[in-house]
Amino acid sequence: MNIEDIRKLFDEGMYSEILSIFEKHVPEVPEEYTLKALALYNLGQIEEAIRVLKDAFSKFPKDKDIVFNLVELLYIKQDFHGTKEYIQHGIDIEPDNYAYYDILASINLLEGESDYAKLNAEKAIKLAPIDIANALREKYSDLFPQKVFSEAAIRRKRKDRNIILVGPACNYSYSFKKFVDLGWTYMS
Repeated sequence: MNIEDIRKLFDEGMYSEILSIFEKHVPEVPEEYTLKALALYNLGQIEEAIRVLKDAFSKFPKDKDIVFNLVELLYIKQDFHGTKEYIQHGIDIEPDNYAYYDILASINLLEGESDYAKLNAEKAIKLAPIDIANALREKYSDLFPQKVFSEAAIRRKRKDRNIILVGPACNYSYSFKKFVDLGWTYMS
């Protein structure tokens, strides 16, 4: 069975069928490991899902989906030591992924490290898309009542995100879209 078929089974919630496939076929590529782990998770087998992702990480340590899902499952399991260990790998791969800093801030709060929590919350808000930044600001505003997370503070942190295009934007279609999606403004 090819990966598209397995993806379709996953989208349809047919997790047991996915596991049946992997009883006969050992995962070979990162997406197969991820789909197997997420199927296990959705069937309530979080320990086994984590084991599959750790095995995948040993083979594909730079795969962002494997690392991110491993971080998420370890966090859900409340294995904060393991979560922090793999978050560092995630940050090395995706340094601008706000979710890692949000998870770190949450762990820091649970462990009583409010100064680190505040730093990580600020970083998460700075890196998040504006709608998610608003939700994060609301999430942390009760914990940090200072106006640290104001809209003006975010705008100040993003004020240098301007780009000047030389020539028409069609010459930069992919990168132009990526910059705009990241909140950059442009001048032509």
